[in-house]
Amino acid sequence: MKKIIRIMMGFIVASLIAVNYVNAECNDEDLNEWATKVEAKFTENTVMNSDISKYAYFLSITPYREDVRIVVADSKGNKANGQFFKDVNLYGVGAFTNLEEETYTIEVYGNKESKCDGQLLKKLSYTVPRFNRKVKDARCVGNSDLELCKTFTNSTKDMTEEQFNKEISKYIKEKGSTVSDVISTIISYGLFIVLPILIVGIIYIRKIRQVKKEERNR
Repeated sequence: MKKIIRIMMGFIVASLIAVNYVNAECNDEDLNEWATKVEAKFTENTVMNSDISKYAYFLSITPYREDVRIVVADSKGNKANGQFFKDVNLYGVGAFTNLEEETYTIEVYGNKESKCDGQLLKKLSYTVPRFNRKVKDARCVGNSDLELCKTFTNSTKDMTEEQFNKEISKYIKEKGSTVSDVISTIISYGLFIVLPILIVGIIYIRKIRQVKKEERNR
């Protein structure tokens, strides 16, 4: 039993090292310190009618610094070098829509502007959820904050059409009730909120006019 536990612990430690590899050979203390904190970043592409509209999302790192570069590989081993996308002000790699969950490996290297040019500083792993086919549902328009309506999510993976209809109808109903409550509150207490603002505004305008009049008379 103890032997099995030791093997399992060894496997877990090895997995963690593989996912969060940090190179200790770089002789730049500042860069090494940064490498211990850097993380993978996922950014969905919302830019249309542009050269980058072909990409569904971008993979990058945060915080970013100019003396590093990244190489991103998908689960099949296909690699792409990081580049700067000015339309979204982001340095990273553009990726296409994945119908199923996709795990990427992000290798961070020092570039020519660093003291560790070409050295692997850190290796990260990031998993992007599957493409959500339900995002095309008309009821998802304006409800992108809802997990069921995100472009990439696993929340609808095993969900039937009936379950989806039930969940999104419940959300829209609750959202509608919240909006109605807010409107009712404004109508009920609007006088107490708006009236003081109007009074202060009138006093402020009168003071401005008085100051301008005094300046003209000088």
